[in-house]
Amino acid sequence: MKVDVTRSVRTMAKDTLSICRQALGLRHDYTKRRVRYLKTRNDATADQDRIEQISAAFGLSAEVVESYVKSFEVCCIDDPELHFLWRRSGRDLMSIRDQKTLFALACAAQPVLCVETGASGGASTTALLAGMRRGPQAAVHSIDLMSDDARYFGQLIPGRLRRYWHLHLQGNNEVVLPSLLGTLWQIDFFLHDSNHTWKHMTWEYETAWPRLSPGGCLASHDVLCNNAFATFVDRHRNHIAATGLIGNFGFRVKACTCLLASMWPLSATHSVMAVPSALRVRW
Repeated sequence: MKVDVTRSVRTMAKDTLSICRQALGLRHDYTKRRVRYLKTRNDATADQDRIEQISAAFGLSAEVVESYVKSFEVCCIDDPELHFLWRRSGRDLMSIRDQKTLFALACAAQPVLCVETGASGGASTTALLAGMRRGPQAAVHSIDLMSDDARYFGQLIPGRLRRYWHLHLQGNNEVVLPSLLGTLWQIDFFLHDSNHTWKHMTWEYETAWPRLSPGGCLASHDVLCNNAFATFVDRHRNHIAATGLIGNFGFRVKACTCLLASMWPLSATHSVMAVPSALRVRW
């Protein structure tokens, strides 16, 4: 009991400090150290981090995850629509490095129902749509704010993938997200890429986590903005099977507590349903 109280007090102190530093526009010390570390990482080492962490989290071989990354690169070069997306990546769009991570995560998790906050041009949406398990029930629901730029949302999504995409425009994210999650009841993948303040990131994590299916994945872009991601992982550590931080992109896999989990092969280091390596992505 004393340990729990001490931990709670420590967590409250961290949260208060995070809010103060966020208001002052300051990064946390651990974040500054992480940023300095990332500057020393090149694409080759980033690819290695991606392969190692995703293969460990989902119980896949490194070769399988590497094939996901390579298929993303090949298709972005060979496909005219995706090649345009590749070239357009930059300001206001998810970087190519993070697109690779998101695509590889979607390939590994093979979600059917996905929800993302922050649609913008559609870079992250395309990565999700391309990597997910597509079928009659497959869908990616994107939430973004109503604005004059709304007509440009999703403009980079290839035509053949648009039938799986649903855009929800709103003025208040705290109304639409709970309503959408309540309608869908349970989702397989959630991506945060909207307002990167500590309060809003924490709210989205806490709102989406109960609706995430066992073995589902919660991912977040720009986790280095503050310690909201790290705090949430610490708070829910008993319900997280695996967690990863690849550059500025974080993810967590929800623990499988259902009886069905015992029917699936488990990773040697993580208690999470492993995805059969026979699954391949069809672009």
